[in-house]
Amino acid sequence: MKHGPEANRKFRNAVRLARCHLPDGLPSGFFLTDPTRTPDPLQTVPRLPESIGVILRHFGQQEQIALAGPLAGLCREQARCFLVAADPVTAHRVGADGVHWPARLAGTARKASHHFAINTMSAHSLEECRAAERLCMDGLILSPVFPSESPSAGQPLGIMRFSAYASACRVPVYGLGGIDHTNVERVASFGGFASVSGLAESVV
Repeated sequence: MKHGPEANRKFRNAVRLARCHLPDGLPSGFFLTDPTRTPDPLQTVPRLPESIGVILRHFGQQEQIALAGPLAGLCREQARCFLVAADPVTAHRVGADGVHWPARLAGTARKASHHFAINTMSAHSLEECRAAERLCMDGLILSPVFPSESPSAGQPLGIMRFSAYASACRVPVYGLGGIDHTNVERVASFGGFASVSGLAESVV
């Protein structure tokens, strides 16, 4: 579903709101790619608002891995943060800013994160938030905030628990999961935001 100018306006306002909670050097939000829901991110990224970073999630699919180089170049041209999820080898090869680490790869992150300028980690509980803090991550992506289309999404945290976790964490927190133009400003009132199809649909 295409939402048009109103959705775009709400995401741009969320960018401004989120800046109050994030340090310089980190984007206000992240666009996460998905082979099914955003199969051609090269068409989406140029239209994203400023201060939106990009996280390539290729899930081992070769045609998606092949997008890493072009996306890295595009993000450099637009001064966007570019991370590769769960793949430090590809991140290093294409000159990405860093890696987004799934919580299950905490051991690998402990050994390899110092090679990159920016490291984020996924979290689904306060315990995983604390683990990311101990690893000195630059930010964490907490999910799911709202009901999500993702097959791996669990029970939604809700906006109140998200805000409580964001306040309790010593590193910047981005909310992910079910975030679109109807709720992104609420999330950005407490931290950064991350979105897959919600952001993609707001800029088409």
